[in-house]
Amino acid sequence: MMVEKNKVISLSYELKVDGQTVETVGADSPLSFLYGVGNLLPKFEENLDGLGINDDFDFQLVSGDAYGP
Repeated sequence: MMVEKNKVISLSYELKVDGQTVETVGADSPLSFLYGVGNLLPKFEENLDGLGINDDFDFQLVSGDAYGP
């Protein structure tokens, strides 16, 4: 299965700001959401598009593509 619009996606991640970890979401309690319907930041979802089960991902968002400075 791949990440596609209208599919429920679950993922674990580590969020860093200026190199410091500010949030960790582990596989024991993953973030689950309906992909492609605007629930998350558009650029965040864009970076997940097409990933498959157990694929690793790593990307950066500039403040303008997130919640601002």
